[in-house]
Amino acid sequence: MKYTKNIIMCLSICSLVFSAAKVDVVKAINSTDSDHNVTMSIESENPVYGIQFEMNYNIDEIAVVNNSLSSTIEGFKFDYRVFEDEGKIRALMFSLEGTQLTNSSVATDLVNIEFESVSGFNGKSTVDFSEFIIAGQNGEQLESNASSFEVDFNQVLIPTKTELSKNYPNPFNP
Repeated sequence: MKYTKNIIMCLSICSLVFSAAKVDVVKAINSTDSDHNVTMSIESENPVYGIQFEMNYNIDEIAVVNNSLSSTIEGFKFDYRVFEDEGKIRALMFSLEGTQLTNSSVATDLVNIEFESVSGFNGKSTVDFSEFIIAGQNGEQLESNASSFEVDFNQVLIPTKTELSKNYPNPFNP
């Protein structure tokens, strides 16, 4: 009896873990060193019909580029507000027709966000999700795993031009 209860408890915990939606943030550096694009994607075992999230960032280190938040999925309502003084982004994405955002078990890119450094900030800045809600069919809330991520503004100097020239004047010959 005790063995059966342990198996049932283990299976129920495993089903909760494996049914959770996984939220990933993929960072891609733009052609300019100061701007960084971040793409948020979601992978879920269940169909996703809407998302709502809140991101917090340090306003002394980074800022969101004006009008840079964009949805990668056509035909969905995407509303957001950037609170620049607080370092906060609130966003909501859903379909007015009740269409799925993602199919089950398929990773889908949802939102692009572009950050820039503030006052020449050179380092790593952490962006946290304080709230992440994923809506399933009929509006039920799905379990989700959303963690913080870093935006890296360490400036790596790369030579723009390499050149060989003559050995004149020769420093070894007086």
